[in-house]
Amino acid sequence: MYDPVELSKKIEKIVVQGDLRKYYRFRSARYYGGIATADCVGCNLSCIYCWSKTPKEKPSRVGRFYGPEQVFDRIDVIARKHDYSQLRVSGNEPTIGKQHLLKLLELIEQTDYRFILETNGILLGLDPTYVRHISSFKCIHVRLSLKGCDSEQFSLLT
Repeated sequence: MYDPVELSKKIEKIVVQGDLRKYYRFRSARYYGGIATADCVGCNLSCIYCWSKTPKEKPSRVGRFYGPEQVFDRIDVIARKHDYSQLRVSGNEPTIGKQHLLKLLELIEQTDYRFILETNGILLGLDPTYVRHISSFKCIHVRLSLKGCDSEQFSLLT
């Protein structure tokens, strides 16, 4: 069995450089009634149903580094093109790279967009100050993806 917190630290060294974060694509998605999506690289879990194989398993081989402004600009263009009011970072675990995510949220907060944070919550549970920072933004909606009802089911799924 692996430790998701230790894995987070290892992954962060690969996918984060200061306020830069690795992403492997930017896209339009039909979820939530239409949303502009930035797919990040690297996760701290190995869920059996995950569709993000290579960006999760080989983060050093996939993607490019982008600053928060670049990410915002890319998803803003997609949202405007499709008349979306929602943005998200998906594909892996967006809470890896705290500084990057908080700066991205600062940019989104200055707009009328809603940001959907899809997370497994491990890093949020580990750092209450992270939760306080995130909860200060009015633009955010957090979608916590629970991985089972107990430790046995968590181990089975992840």
